[in-house]
Amino acid sequence: MRRHQDFILYQRSKTLRKSQKRKAFYYYQYRRSDGTLSNPHSTGCTSRTEAFQYVQSLIDSGEIQCNEKAMFRPYASNFFKEDSTWVRDRRALGTEKRPGIGDIQVRKYQGFVNHYFLKYIQNKPLNSFCPTDIKEFRQNLLDRERLARKTINDVMSCLRIMFATAIDDGLVARNPFRGVKPLLTEPKPRDAFSLEEVMQIVDYFRGNEPVRTFIIVAACTGMRLAEVNSLRNANIMDSYIDLRDQYRGGKLLPLKTREARKIPICSELRERLLGTIPAGKEFVFDSLADNRASDMLRDMLMQTMPEQRKAHGYCFHSLRHFANTYYLSKGVAPIKVASVLGHSTGVSSVQERYTNFTVNDYLEFYGLQSELFHFLTN
Repeated sequence: MRRHQDFILYQRSKTLRKSQKRKAFYYYQYRRSDGTLSNPHSTGCTSRTEAFQYVQSLIDSGEIQCNEKAMFRPYASNFFKEDSTWVRDRRALGTEKRPGIGDIQVRKYQGFVNHYFLKYIQNKPLNSFCPTDIKEFRQNLLDRERLARKTINDVMSCLRIMFATAIDDGLVARNPFRGVKPLLTEPKPRDAFSLEEVMQIVDYFRGNEPVRTFIIVAACTGMRLAEVNSLRNANIMDSYIDLRDQYRGGKLLPLKTREARKIPICSELRERLLGTIPAGKEFVFDSLADNRASDMLRDMLMQTMPEQRKAHGYCFHSLRHFANTYYLSKGVAPIKVASVLGHSTGVSSVQERYTNFTVNDYLEFYGLQSELFHFLTN
């Protein structure tokens, strides 16, 4: 099917019973409103001109609805479903270690469809959309939903994927995103805690040992919130954490970088982790809900250091920034800090391809981490 063509015509030979002669008839397939091709249908015509006129008459009468009639709602509703062509193709592009798209991203896109696309975008033919329609939708996200500008850009990128696919499939003749630029955003500060501030935070949670330990682990290792949540007895080795996944939305998922890593831990931190596991449980922080430690830290910051929180953008992730800054300030090589914290440097870089540290290469971490652990717990 050619781009922007509503249907295709092709010949099939058919044997006529009485004369036993074979005759070529024209068949057609049209693009349905959901983007898929219909089953073949015979026009009953042996002339291409007559066959074309016949199919065009079916379109004009509304007996069949092809790409110009492809409606937005059925197309959008199914686009990011697990069994959709787009999602299956993205998954096929990836590998087991580096999936083409993760479950979280698929759910995020489908959420955009359900909460914003179907709510604010008219159910009209895909081919009738223009830049004004796209801008009007974006204005609704600003005025009525009051979303952050960065979030709006994410929603618009998702919508752009859908229309780009519709253009490639011949469902849309004109790009409705032409001239529609992303919103300008002001970067939010997200600084690292100082050592004194981390000590203040840890001291605040005396009496709530699971949360206190959660924060100590994040500060000493630089692990992300979902990574700390994923810790299980099986991950904790004699001198390192064998980190292979993250825990979000009630299930284990691949790490953000898709790459497992080994994180050195001093003996004191290891003992504290093992001592935190509830009896008969597998997860270290089984007693805490997914975001409990993050929520309690946010509440603490709002109560005890509201000005610092606002000025520096402090949040749970600031513990990761603290760990990165702390080890770099102590003279640890940046490439090693990046490896321990799981920073992605790009799959095409020499650093990413040819640097493979083992636990024995991280010996300088143990003394520094032990010192930090004692600062935070004494």
